[in-house]
Amino acid sequence: MEIKNICVHHTGGVKNNYYAKSSHLTEREINIAHRDRWPDFPSELNGSFIGYNFVIYKDGLLQQYRLIGEETAAQKGYNFDTISICLTGNFTKTVELPTLEQKIRLKSLLGQFLNNNLSDIKIKDGVRLNLSIDRIFSHRALQPYHTECYGNALTDNWARGLLNSNFYLEEEEVKRNLWTRIFELQRLIALKIASMTGQKVGMLGNECLGGRG
Repeated sequence: MEIKNICVHHTGGVKNNYYAKSSHLTEREINIAHRDRWPDFPSELNGSFIGYNFVIYKDGLLQQYRLIGEETAAQKGYNFDTISICLTGNFTKTVELPTLEQKIRLKSLLGQFLNNNLSDIKIKDGVRLNLSIDRIFSHRALQPYHTECYGNALTDNWARGLLNSNFYLEEEEVKRNLWTRIFELQRLIALKIASMTGQKVGMLGNECLGGRG
């Protein structure tokens, strides 16, 4: 058997609520939901009822639930030749976006597949992988009239774009710039107070000076 696609999903809205957040979902909750839907479809890998090969949780934890090459319950018509990866969360506009930890983990996992670095990935006997970056899809790209998955807040090329992105560096730079602005605002406030009260302004250093006693 040949595996030629990678399909990325989100958990989406829950309990028929289109705008419900779902990044909090646990393994147990996903397993129960899938067991209720497909009660006769346990995984060959570990008996789980979760229909995806992998789930990436909001803290970046990656878990494999089905062998690569085992039938999934993820994208109808592509459940034998496709690796399915689900991120917890509802990536619909105004609801949620993937966490930084999820993006880093997904980028790493996609890189493993494309670089054939599969030592910690469980694959069914007789399965051959024939993957490329242009065969990474959103769920909706494979079933365009069936679903919006992985959410309309993300473009169809978002997942494959991670492999060409320094997004984590960009986000860290945003955080640094934010703290710089906060410290500058604090400094300006301190100077204003000092000018009004006639006090001298002292600034704490960031070096470690030690301590005793």
